[in-house]
Amino acid sequence: MRHYYKILDHLPHVPMEIQTRAFNEVVELKSQCLNPINDEHKQRWFVDREGNPGQSSGYLRHALGDDFYPWVRENICETFIDGGVAFTEFAGRPMLGAHTDRTRKYSLLYVLQPGGARVVTRWYQDPGHPIWREGIVHIHDHSQLVQLAEIEIPPRTWVCINAQCIHSVEGIQTQRIGINISLDHDWFGLDQ
Repeated sequence: MRHYYKILDHLPHVPMEIQTRAFNEVVELKSQCLNPINDEHKQRWFVDREGNPGQSSGYLRHALGDDFYPWVRENICETFIDGGVAFTEFAGRPMLGAHTDRTRKYSLLYVLQPGGARVVTRWYQDPGHPIWREGIVHIHDHSQLVQLAEIEIPPRTWVCINAQCIHSVEGIQTQRIGINISLDHDWFGLDQ
């Protein structure tokens, strides 16, 4: 049975110096927008589940420096695609629209700043399509989606999510900051 997410509270906390660097990278990225890993959600429009049109909150990822990858290999998992700091900017709509991820099958998340009082990640099925999707999918009309699961990711706790099922991040009211690691291998048993 496949799982949508798994809380991994047995994994070590990200060292404070890497957390501090993540916050500093966000400040730098916001001022200069240097070398994002991806900014695919920026300027994406959608219709929410109530039928209201809106713009998806922006999402950027950026590398975290030379010592981050060795720390991940030593403490979290040996192989991964990429990783770094990720941040979502509130764009007037409290949502990062429904999608599957372009560069990864699984995403390992460590939320530093949740972005609001109740920010949830939700997984959906698009009727007439399989739950588990290959490649990048963006859903324009959310009103037809069927919710399958949700989690309010606890701050400063590793959570692995399955990025092959359509998912969104909802309830964003302020800037959301986290550290993430992109995986193409099921290191944490989500597909068992």
